[in-house]
Amino acid sequence: MVEIVVGINRFVVMQKVEEIVKGFKTDFERYDFSTKHPDFNFSNVIEAVLTISLFDKPRLVFLNIEEEKDMKFIDEASLIEILEHPGDVKVVIAMKKRIPQTQKLGKVIKKFANQHIIAQKDGFNTERYLSRALFDMKLQMTPEAKTVFLEKIDEDYARMDSELEKLSLLNKEITASDVKAMITQDISRDVFALSNALVAKNHQKAFRIYHSLLVQKNDPLNLGPMVASSLRGVYQVQTLYHLGYTQTQIASKLSMSDRQVWMIMNNQMGKVKQVLALLNTLSTIDQKAKLGEIDRFVAFEMFMLEMMQ
Repeated sequence: MVEIVVGINRFVVMQKVEEIVKGFKTDFERYDFSTKHPDFNFSNVIEAVLTISLFDKPRLVFLNIEEEKDMKFIDEASLIEILEHPGDVKVVIAMKKRIPQTQKLGKVIKKFANQHIIAQKDGFNTERYLSRALFDMKLQMTPEAKTVFLEKIDEDYARMDSELEKLSLLNKEITASDVKAMITQDISRDVFALSNALVAKNHQKAFRIYHSLLVQKNDPLNLGPMVASSLRGVYQVQTLYHLGYTQTQIASKLSMSDRQVWMIMNNQMGKVKQVLALLNTLSTIDQKAKLGEIDRFVAFEMFMLEMMQ
């Protein structure tokens, strides 16, 4: 049967897709298609499903219908044919919105496909994820400890799981002092979280992270280049994506992890306007602050406010 993953949050949807693919436990000849690729043509998807493998390997075809409006690129009759007769090919489809059963396609999906509906509440909510992880691992954590833990981990789910494994060795209710003692602060993740907050125009979160970095004795002259590096990453990912590169190709070309690329595409891409102008502003702040012409703290905070306008 065709596997269909439906959800708003791109990162969580892609996690589910990879979970399904790993569950097949087979080395596939894999073909990935995205409706956002400049050369996307649904006929290529059909061809990938119907063509016999050149390497005599099982074949997997993944189609990512990235926006609801992208359904206009999909030939419904051909998709129904794939759903009803996928043959020996494993087909996985990701889409933003469930097709209603009042439509023929919706009825066929219900009858012939396995649907995995990712509710909006299952998206990027670190508090909910932490609570679920604690429940699954049968761990107890004080409210204060949860706050400190989330400040240190932010949205790094993989690290959250590994750090909870470490804390579970205490074999007791986890306190804030336990978290502070056993989990080191990762400045690179803090700066990435700061960049996310700036892009999202979340003033409260951005300044909370910023002041947390200052408490750790981080100078704005050191933070500026790190934020600039994060912005350059957004610019590079965005440029390569619009040139038609896949996520995997972008990660390889930029020496990033797949997760880093997912995070940028899910949280930042398309939301940062005039990236080059912002990079120039940071460069000017750095030069003038070193010459003593401006106060580095005030200048960096003004830059943050400008970026969140």
